[in-house]
Amino acid sequence: MKPMEKRYAIGVDVGGSFTKVGLVEPGGRLMAQRVLPTEKEKGFQHFIRLLEDVVEQLLHEARLSEQQIKGLGIGLPAFLDREKGWIHQAINLGWQNIAVKEDLERRFPWPVRADNDANLAALAESWSGRGRGKSPLLCLTIGTGVGGGVVIDGRLFHGFSNMAGEIGHLPVSQRMWRCHCGKEGCLETVSSATGMLRLARAGLQAGFSSSLREERLTIQELFRAAAQGDPLARSVLEEAGEALAEALAIVSLILNPERILLGGGVSQLAGDWHLRIHQVFQAKGLPRAVAGVEVLPAFWGNDAGMIGAAALFLNEEETAG
Repeated sequence: MKPMEKRYAIGVDVGGSFTKVGLVEPGGRLMAQRVLPTEKEKGFQHFIRLLEDVVEQLLHEARLSEQQIKGLGIGLPAFLDREKGWIHQAINLGWQNIAVKEDLERRFPWPVRADNDANLAALAESWSGRGRGKSPLLCLTIGTGVGGGVVIDGRLFHGFSNMAGEIGHLPVSQRMWRCHCGKEGCLETVSSATGMLRLARAGLQAGFSSSLREERLTIQELFRAAAQGDPLARSVLEEAGEALAEALAIVSLILNPERILLGGGVSQLAGDWHLRIHQVFQAKGLPRAVAGVEVLPAFWGNDAGMIGAAALFLNEEETAG
């Protein structure tokens, strides 16, 4: 009998500025990856043409045939109809009402599955990262916004209308700044990279003593200054961290997660920030709900979205349903 041929999957993680495309093998190892500009303002059909070129390059360099690919998974920062593969709205991309699955399957020779990017980061961590064997698992992606994904017994939990895990829109900030979602006081208005930079600018405009300068303010500079003891930078991280910990304390009463992971671009810069968040989370949460629950950095970092997207095919027995 001929041995079963090893099959791979392609994982696509779409971001506001750049898109990461990875070739993933069974078990979760990322074999190769490419980064391409999303060029969101040129529309989804233009994006597909860019994606086709990159996928062709990956297969050629890995010396794989189309028949060795099980499917293409794609993660999007969007509100989705997951079953139909339809984008209702992707605020940071400016895309809406797009038949993602249908359009991609018309251009690629494989089945396509789509999900929210934060959900797929959570799936990657549950499959082969720091959330393996933990249930329920809550994984946050902290970047331009704050996203979240929930995995229970190895399966993504989407909720009634695919909105489970949208922790970034919990109303925990007393500043009542307007969020992109249209509401006020959402967690991501202060705890995302965008929110933390806004906090820093507000402090500078109020005359807060700091080495930070508005004209060269970046999230990297903010964390660097905080590590050096800058009072404004430390104040920003304290406020952002407290809001995040308060949101996690609320979620712990509903989901009662076994582990909480912090991923996304900000977590790559955050150093030991998670220790302070864990400390406040333990202080604010109901003792029985938070006892033994660890808040840790995610393992896969910026690769999580690609690996999770590929897991929609490579780990499908566990993620079906």
